[in-house]
Amino acid sequence: KRLQFQVRRYMHFKRAICRTPGKSLVDGITSQVGEKPKFETAIQQHREYVKALQRCGLTVTVLPPVEEFPDSCFCEDCAVCFNNDALLTRPGAISRMGEVAHVASTLRSIFPKVDEVSAPATLEGGDVLQVGSLLYVGLSQRTNLAGIDQLSAFAARRGIKVEVVRLREMLHLKTGVSALPDGSLLLAGP
Repeated sequence: KRLQFQVRRYMHFKRAICRTPGKSLVDGITSQVGEKPKFETAIQQHREYVKALQRCGLTVTVLPPVEEFPDSCFCEDCAVCFNNDALLTRPGAISRMGEVAHVASTLRSIFPKVDEVSAPATLEGGDVLQVGSLLYVGLSQRTNLAGIDQLSAFAARRGIKVEVVRLREMLHLKTGVSALPDGSLLLAGP
């Protein structure tokens, strides 16, 4: 069954923020069994990712590695950004909670308004997918209902609605779902 949405330009980004993987990436959280990630491969993939973003016309801010947080290269989890403001998240994995502070000053230099998710809420950007004026938010191991409630209030002030998606088999919503420019959703899995 094909889902269709009326997509309006609620968001049009001109910039991206990414973080270079640190050598500690090999000790990050993973659901993969077996071989650890290879640092050299991750660095090459990151370089290609930055080049692809630049080819799309984005201005890319590349933050330096933060070795004490092995997963910090996944900085998307630290914030949900809109056109003129951002919401700093509160990661659901205790080992990732300190990452937000390492991206907060960069976001505050870009966005005129930056809010923060507060305890006991947890919210990670990998669970938030915007399609037009609708946010799909994964209720997951990393994002709880309190986090979704805080995001919903933040989004409602911007005319954006939130729809909760209960996750069972994916770490994050965007692990298995992507939005295409026409509003179609691309789903992974059987």
